[in-house]
Amino acid sequence: ESGNIEKCTNTPKTFVDPRLIPKYENTNLGLSISRSQLAYVIYTSGSTGIPKGVMIEHCHVMNLWEMNAELIPAYAKQGHQVFALNSPFHFDVSVAGIISLIGGHRLSIISNELRKAPDEFIKHLHKHHISVLDGTPSHFEVLVQSGLLTEGCPGTLVLCGEAVSDSLWQKLATFQNAKSYNAYGPTETTVYTTVVEISKDKSVLGPLPFRQTQIYILDDHLQTCAINVPGELCITGPNVGRGYLNRDDLTRKSFITNPFIPDSSFKLYRTGDLSRLLPDGNLEYLGRIDSQVKIRGFRIELGEIELNIKKIPDVKEVVVI
Repeated sequence: ESGNIEKCTNTPKTFVDPRLIPKYENTNLGLSISRSQLAYVIYTSGSTGIPKGVMIEHCHVMNLWEMNAELIPAYAKQGHQVFALNSPFHFDVSVAGIISLIGGHRLSIISNELRKAPDEFIKHLHKHHISVLDGTPSHFEVLVQSGLLTEGCPGTLVLCGEAVSDSLWQKLATFQNAKSYNAYGPTETTVYTTVVEISKDKSVLGPLPFRQTQIYILDDHLQTCAINVPGELCITGPNVGRGYLNRDDLTRKSFITNPFIPDSSFKLYRTGDLSRLLPDGNLEYLGRIDSQVKIRGFRIELGEIELNIKKIPDVKEVVVI
């Protein structure tokens, strides 16, 4: 409804003839959409070898917008920012960029070709006055090596999707011309759950999350772990999705009743991430409790790779590590 979408590619562009626009209605469409209706389904890799579709409702997306607007100042500045949509549409981080239109901001869609050419990418950021750039730490590593951290760097940098290396953290923490943030959250909890500003004191996942969202570090018996004791990171609150599309068995396994607040309307999502609570109240990410890995921010279940290798007729057994 508000904001503009600017298609950024190196290929010829086709635009709507502006003379046609006044011929159409400028009022909102007559649609009745409730908060509990699905906004989207995004698929992630599955441990059984079959990808699973995560169902996210409109209320979950609006909670993400409100969280970003409160924790990242650039989101709260009405209509004055240019956001780079630096993620493919099938990657849930793209949602964080798309909803910037709610604030009247401009959205610059980065092509796959441009994303793979760091020098041209940085020139594009300067030319189009990009003010907010998000992406995976592995992509930021390449951009920083190519000279991202200069005077023309976007004023807000948001890293998400995988762990930030110590060296990259320190470079961003000491860079004075931009505010950098580390965001954490699986697809099942609507993109981000915690956001922390990158400072000299490294805190991988940040402090306690936004508003009604709660994080627990639990042991195998779903009991809370003591400070500094590793356990599974579990999330509950208004950002937790509906479950997996047509996968009731997986939904019941991962989206459980909160054992500490049984009558809560919010499910408790078991992330499979191994973490611990530090004495200062921050969270530290330690890895996975299963065989899932991250490749450039994408979750990859090794079982899914094994299943496909087993389809080769000459393969009898396979283990992927």
